[in-house]
Amino acid sequence: MQHQSLDVDASLRSQIVQLWALAESQAYYNRQAIIPDSYAQLIICCGAPLQWLQPNGTLCELPAAFILGVQQQPLHLYATGACQLVGIQIYAWAVGDLLGQACVPNQPLALQELHWQRFANQVRHWARAADLATLLQHVHEYLIDHVGASKPTLALHHSGLLLYQQLGNLRMSELAQHQKLSLSQFERQFRQITGITPKQLARLIRFEQVRDRLVQQPQQSIAALAVDLGYSDQAHLLHEFRHFAGLTPRQFCQQVNADFLQD
Repeated sequence: MQHQSLDVDASLRSQIVQLWALAESQAYYNRQAIIPDSYAQLIICCGAPLQWLQPNGTLCELPAAFILGVQQQPLHLYATGACQLVGIQIYAWAVGDLLGQACVPNQPLALQELHWQRFANQVRHWARAADLATLLQHVHEYLIDHVGASKPTLALHHSGLLLYQQLGNLRMSELAQHQKLSLSQFERQFRQITGITPKQLARLIRFEQVRDRLVQQPQQSIAALAVDLGYSDQAHLLHEFRHFAGLTPRQFCQQVNADFLQD
């Protein structure tokens, strides 16, 4: 397995969080579901096609470039051969401004804008000759040249960043007041642009904190984590973790340890 990530230039950070790339065998990639996080993704497939296991149980082949909205449940993607992917991690509220189409949660969508389709074709061309680190540098340079001057929906950008800064521990009424909107108006506007409510984003941000802390220290106390990250109690954390990951924290840690041994 090969995996690379790259933090983006300051000119891109109002919309894009990170770039990533991976190269894995079919068996390794297909071993488990993709656990949710709080971001949308533009994913470009440079290897064998991917298939998506739909909620009705059928497999659907995905286009070579697709947008993945914010997940609230595990996603099952299957490579049909050797897998090579390039991903652009995007704030949910920036998808429409950046990619020119709506963000839909829990569902891959084909990339529609012509210039982004051309970009995806260029990425696949670069991938034929470049290692992952060089490939990400090419992608980064392109984005600086073509995206750096664009601006996101600023009102939601500030509200969203506040949620990240407070690790999801912020009352929605406070965010609404910050935007000089009623709570219902703010939630409706947020959902229209991101596909999820601000409360759902806050829950995902907190879940990410739990996930990342468990990856770093699998043996730490769940009760202590609950206190540190603003959950009402351990049972609340366990319920939220199972909701998003489809696993208990213990099962997740066992999975992480098994992946480490395989690497």
